[in-house]
Amino acid sequence: MLDLPASFCPLCGASLHRSGGRILTLTAVTVLVMIVGAYGYVKYQLNREPDAARQAVTEQLQARSIARQPSEPPQDRAGTAAASTAAILVAELTLADVNDHKILSAPVAVLTPGWFAFPARSGVGAYSWQVDLPSGRRFDVEGGILHDTAPVGLWQLPAATTIGQTGLMPWSPDQPVTWQPLDEQQAVQQVPIRGTENLGDFVRIPFQASEEIPGVLVQNGQVVGWTFGDLMPGGYLWTGNRGMDLAAEFYPEDFYRLTFAGSREEAFLLALANEDFNDLQRLEALTTAHQLESRLNPAETPDHLAPEAIHAIMRNLIGRLEMQGRMDDLLASLAPETVLTVKDTNFISDLAGIAIDLGAYEFANALIEGLQEADQDQPVQRRNLQGMQATLYHSWLDRLLSDGDLDEARAVHQQAVERFPRDPAIHLAAVELALREQNWVLAEGLLATRNYPIELRDRVSRLQQEISALKSQEGRIVIRFRPGSRIIPVVARLGRGLNQRFIIDTGASIVTVPLSTARQLGIDISDNLPRRLFYSATGVQHAVEITLPFIALDGWVVENVRALVVDLPGQSDVGLLGMNYLSNFQMDVDTGEGLMTLTPR
Repeated sequence: MLDLPASFCPLCGASLHRSGGRILTLTAVTVLVMIVGAYGYVKYQLNREPDAARQAVTEQLQARSIARQPSEPPQDRAGTAAASTAAILVAELTLADVNDHKILSAPVAVLTPGWFAFPARSGVGAYSWQVDLPSGRRFDVEGGILHDTAPVGLWQLPAATTIGQTGLMPWSPDQPVTWQPLDEQQAVQQVPIRGTENLGDFVRIPFQASEEIPGVLVQNGQVVGWTFGDLMPGGYLWTGNRGMDLAAEFYPEDFYRLTFAGSREEAFLLALANEDFNDLQRLEALTTAHQLESRLNPAETPDHLAPEAIHAIMRNLIGRLEMQGRMDDLLASLAPETVLTVKDTNFISDLAGIAIDLGAYEFANALIEGLQEADQDQPVQRRNLQGMQATLYHSWLDRLLSDGDLDEARAVHQQAVERFPRDPAIHLAAVELALREQNWVLAEGLLATRNYPIELRDRVSRLQQEISALKSQEGRIVIRFRPGSRIIPVVARLGRGLNQRFIIDTGASIVTVPLSTARQLGIDISDNLPRRLFYSATGVQHAVEITLPFIALDGWVVENVRALVVDLPGQSDVGLLGMNYLSNFQMDVDTGEGLMTLTPR
């Protein structure tokens, strides 16, 4: 056989006989051009990727991912569609307050382009929102979307950064939904859609995952919703626009301002962080902060803002202020109703006890009664408060009787009897009141109506002696005052039923009355009335002389008493009972006992 040359080119079918050399050259050039063009195209595609895009690709490869969903879900042997999953970039969200205290950290699924979902309530109080990617990069949250009716907000990392492998798509009711946990060690689950509730751009479903961990709801390889584990129950399907068409509507600082600024917890933070505050100012700020609305659920409140932590700080501040001797300043700066908003029995009880020791009885009583109203279901606490209030009334009445403030003593005694009708010490205060009013008959009758415990034996004996002494002083005026004091106050009756406060002054030659008293008596203060020199602590002055119709003291009446019209410095409602009145009596004064006796001449 002979080997004959080929008549046609095996590549293109052209005849090799018509122009053999020329055809071979054209073929070689064509192949070379194709190779060069392919190389240039590949190099162009590589060079046009920006750095951010390359970094995004790297982050996607580093992310914890679960197998991509094919365009058509594969069929299992029974003909049912297999569970749809998506490639998810899982990052760590960290929230911190205005003082940079960490509130919480939680895993989030970052979707293209940088969106993630998070319960709105869990973000209340967060001043700083930061997301850490698996690659180690950290981003501040740029903005978000949150509507009034939605319990979930969408948040976005900087839009210029291409982050995430899977997009956000609206849920389709006619396609199956899969729950995919953010922890890849957990199994996916099919999600039954029932019992839906429309919430703005979300549909809530009563889904309960097998584990209390967050996850995403997937449909055809795209994320269409979320679950948030123990942060918030249920599942939340997205019904808004796809993620690529969304834009942030507000900044994190807007969310902070609208949901947390002006709240009780923010006031706590500011009070604790203010380095210019002293102990008194800090305690005032923490106390008044309780008047503001709380915006954090107990389960969401950080440990350092929890009521028990704040109240422990406040009790410590009270101890420090006691050591500094500044409790009077604190009681003067706070109203009882403000303190009661703290709602901490130990704190309020401590403050009430200190107020009793300082003689701030009205303040302490308001605190105790406020606690009693709040703790009606706590019998032990209620008994403790009753004991504290009884002690308060004992001290309060003793102080008023010692000061000779009989009107206030009567009013406080009435309160005490209403609350503690069988208290023997409070009953003895009524005996003392009768003695101060020189009514030994009433005092003796009251004293005989009760049996008294042994700890009151000395007091009962003293009152019996005072009753006996008063009996022997029939026909005399007995005036009691604070033992050791040089001021002897009395109340005398003038005309028109007017009661006038006087101070007995043996150094004053004539009685004085205030100008207001003279006018109430209908006395015309005119230039025609005589004037006399009057010497006082402020110097010498000319005073108008008048005649009082009478002065009645403890039933003894002295008529036509001359008096000067004088407003005493610092005591414009008090008069002096001078010697032109006192000379009608024989005087006996025992300063040590606080006793003055006036025997009519």
